[in-house]
Amino acid sequence: MAGLEAMIAQAEKSLGLAGRPNYITKWYAKRNGAYFANAAWCQMAISYWAFHSGNHKSVCFDKDWAYTVYLAQEFQKRGQWYTDTAGIRRGDIVYFDWSGTNNVAAIDHVGIVTAVNGRDVIVLEANTSDSCKRRVRQANTIVGYGRPAYATATPTPTPKPEPKPVPYTPPAFPTGLKPNDASPSAKGLQTALKKAGYLASSVPLSDNYGPKTQEAVKKFHAANPAYGTAQDPAIGPKGWAELHREAYGGSTPAPPAPPKPPADDEPAHDYRRVTYGGKTVNVRTKVMLERAVKLLTDYDWTPVLTQGSYNKGVGASAGTHDGGGVVDIRTDTMSRSGQDKCVQALRKAGFAAWLRLPPTFGTHIHAVAIGDKELSPTAKSQIQQWREDRNGLANRGPDTAPDPYPSWTNKYR
Repeated sequence: MAGLEAMIAQAEKSLGLAGRPNYITKWYAKRNGAYFANAAWCQMAISYWAFHSGNHKSVCFDKDWAYTVYLAQEFQKRGQWYTDTAGIRRGDIVYFDWSGTNNVAAIDHVGIVTAVNGRDVIVLEANTSDSCKRRVRQANTIVGYGRPAYATATPTPTPKPEPKPVPYTPPAFPTGLKPNDASPSAKGLQTALKKAGYLASSVPLSDNYGPKTQEAVKKFHAANPAYGTAQDPAIGPKGWAELHREAYGGSTPAPPAPPKPPADDEPAHDYRRVTYGGKTVNVRTKVMLERAVKLLTDYDWTPVLTQGSYNKGVGASAGTHDGGGVVDIRTDTMSRSGQDKCVQALRKAGFAAWLRLPPTFGTHIHAVAIGDKELSPTAKSQIQQWREDRNGLANRGPDTAPDPYPSWTNKYR
């Protein structure tokens, strides 16, 4: 049965599909050539869903499409194209340019709209991190949308729902698990890596999270980029859970709705001392660290502090950590891409954050909570450098990283 709801229902059947070749790319390759079995498949998926829901004519004009620009241009030719997001609604085929233009020739990606909530456009997309997922998008990346002339659907009896498989529940992530350490033991990780095919069965189990385990984790990340990059040897809680599902079977639960980002308001000035990751900070700093983790939705990260606040007498820190609001975060097990993403998440949460690298420093992120009333004099001088877009160091070099700070930090500029 054709129609808008049939199109979306067909698309939703693909949720969780990952990797290539897959049944969508194989279908397209069988019709259009073997090359497409391993090609980018976001537009192929639109063609597949349209064909298998009886909407091939209304969505694709009776033609298969693999290149996003061409179908968008076809919508333009037929007067069914709308720029930006005004009037966008469920069932529209929406196109993206990650550079933020409204230029059809610059389109990078496509999906189908399943809902609109204020500024948020909820989209079902294929080939997003090489899988099929729901995403929340906004006008800054949307070029425009095509509106298919869907057939009016005729009501049909509601099918009897199939029983849902019980999802596999992995063991809890062992707190403190990290490369080049033997406590907690890495044997559980190694066993799962073997069962999932990332670590050779001949490698003996060991408490130590050594080089062979790290290489296996990198292979896992290469196959599952939602949890890290192919250069990341450390596994996080989300990757741990996915690895165990791969290793021990069971269905992977449908992805939860994207978390709402923390409110863009300044955290309360609560200076009671607490611990975060075993280090002393104040409540305000802890709230901001938790916000940073929530904002980092595309990277599996739990901040490990190497130094907290109210830590007097550390000569190498030049008094920066003597007061509140300052933390150093370990990043030596991350790829450079992962390090940069963490810096950006901290900045979005309200920290003046900088990546420190050898040879001057051991690899870490230095973060100063903007607006903290208990900053040491040295930390205050770093906030002054933040105001001037500098690097927070004695050389007062330029800060070249992006500035995605929340609006409440403007009053401290």
